[in-house]
Amino acid sequence: MFNLGDEFSATFLISNGVDVNQATYELGQSPLHILPRVQSLNEQQKTSIANRVIGAGADVNLQEIGRASCRERV
Repeated sequence: MFNLGDEFSATFLISNGVDVNQATYELGQSPLHILPRVQSLNEQQKTSIANRVIGAGADVNLQEIGRASCRERV
């Protein structure tokens, strides 16, 4: 079973061709925007998943609607 934000799910989705830049419709949030808010993960897990997502081609410069990019928030 998949859990929101777990490493297995991220690896599975990436290896099966998920669009790592797909954003939510209303707020334009990509996986990199959502990942820091996942409370069930510690910082090491978040960093590991973020590295996998970026390695799969995620654009760190994507912006949420009306907000800063992931890169500008760090």
